[in-house]
Parts: sequence; C-alpha cells; structure tokens
Amino acid sequence: MLITGQYQNAIQLFNSQDSQASREQYRTTLIQYLNTLLRVKDYLHAGQILSAYLNEEYRDVDVLLLRARLYWLQGRHRQAIETLYDAKSYEYRTPHMALITEQIRTYVTDYDRPLKNTDEQRTRLALYEYLVQVEPDHSPYFIALARAQLSQNRLDEARQSLFLVESDPQVSDEARQLLRQIEDTVTFSQPNPIAIPLIRQGEYFLIDARINDKVAVRLLIDTGASMTVLRDDILLAAGISKPARPSLQLFSTANGLVEGAVYRLDNLSVGDQNVTNIEVAALGLASLHSADGLLGMNFLKHFKFFIDQNKPELRLSSFSETR
Repeated sequence: MLITGQYQNAIQLFNSQDSQASREQYRTTLIQYLNTLLRVKDYLHAGQILSAYLNEEYRDVDVLLLRARLYWLQGRHRQAIETLYDAKSYEYRTPHMALITEQIRTYVTDYDRPLKNTDEQRTRLALYEYLVQVEPDHSPYFIALARAQLSQNRLDEARQSLFLVESDPQVSDEARQLLRQIEDTVTFSQPNPIAIPLIRQGEYFLIDARINDKVAVRLLIDTGASMTVLRDDILLAAGISKPARPSLQLFSTANGLVEGAVYRLDNLSVGDQNVTNIEVAALGLASLHSADGLLGMNFLKHFKFFIDQNKPELRLSSFSETR
C-alpha cells in the first residue's frame, strides 16, 4: 500500500492491528520505507506519508525525527527545529532526550551561520525569540538573542536579555562585557528583571503563585504547556464556579488526550508580576510532583524569562514598550 500510494489505507491497516507486536512490525516497515524515500530524495511522498501517520500517531518520537530530517533536507530549517522540540517534548528516555538536544544544537548552529553573514537579521531575531521561549534555561540562546537585538538597534531589549543571564556562569563574562558596551552609550528606561525563587523537584521546578489575589498555589513550570492548568479542587477553594457553558478543549497529557473545562481568572500572580483576565484549564492531575497545577505559556509569554537552574530562580522582565 505504501508503494502504491495508498497511504490512508496503510494507516488504517496499521490502526486495525490488535496486537502490539503486529503494530510494531507495521511501524518498523513504515519507518524503513520513509528512510528509503528520504535517501532517494522523494520528499513529496515522504511528506504525504508522514502527515498521514502523524495525524494519528502525533506523539511518535522516531517519526517526528524523520519529519524534522525531511524539513531540513527541504531547506525548511525553522520548521525542522520546531519539530525537534516537539519530538523532545514527547520523549521520556533521558539518553534519547540528550541526542535530540544535540541534534537541535547542530541544526540551530547550521541555520544561524548563514543568517549572521546576510541581511536576514530579522529572521535571526525571530529564531532566537522563539528559542528562548521553548528552552528558557539555555543561556547561550539569550546571548545570541541580545546580539540579534543589537543588530536591529533594539538596545533596551538587548539589555534586558543580557540581564536575565548575567549571573549564569556559562555566559556571564560575555553578558557583562556586552552590557558594559551598551550602557556606555545609552540611558535605559526599563527596570532590571526580578528574580523569584524556585523549588527543585528532581528535573522539574515549582514556583509559588496566587490566583485572584487570595489563594496561594504551587505550580510546576511547563514551557511546553500552552495554557496554565489547575486542579479542580484548587479552583473550588478560590471560589471560582464552573461556567454555565464551559469551553471544553483537548489537552495532551502523559496519558494521552484528555478533555478539560476552561475557566477565566481575574488574575494570576508570580512574585510581583501579574497577568489579568487569564484562562486556565481544570484537569484531574496525578503524579504532579506535589504541585497544584502547571504554569504554562499563556502566563509566561507576557514576559522575557530565564530559568536559572544553578540558584535556582526564575528571572522575569517586562517587554520593552517599543516591542
């Protein structure tokens, strides 16, 4: 079916298999065929098969890695990098996560190299604005972001990016050198970032927050979560009633897709930083490292932020008014 182009029928046949052994056999055949297509540069059919399969099995890390490779071979470099981050978000095996991270670093370096030497500085700036959001604990990205901002004469923003990482030992010397160069030439209006202590739980970090200025919660920072998530009982304790006609959305969890009701809070605060009129999802959460929920990107996107794993602390700064 794959050879004759009946991709949807092939996927249906895969899904119809009852035993795990049969499914794995079909999956192995599919991956081998995809590798053959990529080797002979048949990118059209490889893309069609990948789309058909990943529409059903979107969490398959090995196949996501093949999609990233396809994008890279097609010159769709930014999409390749984004797909690698998707694959990493679904990977749970530490050695495999390290290999994906290594591939991300290679792709970013190879994509960035020509951008430095051309007039594609806006593209480079957009790349690093994305990277510091998806990997906010990798300080070299903040240095690259600051340099891209400097190339666009966005000095205030560059200063904020450098302040976030100036105490990180991996980049502190370079950050402080750039800060001195900037501050010798201009006066700034933006305040310094604030630092909020984090609680380490294994590989994860928890942070104390408040909902509606009255209920204290402890949230696990999850930059892979598009929306902040709270337990049902936490919302009840805050006196927040379920909407009469709640908006329901599907959320990807460790146990697959689950449906959750979406609530709207008056505000959510971390330290002195506050986001008003913010949506949160109510989910039944298990094994969440003693947390009351997840702090997701619909809060964090309002700030520039860096997760300093050494201290540990979360550093937040507001975006420049000129942004």
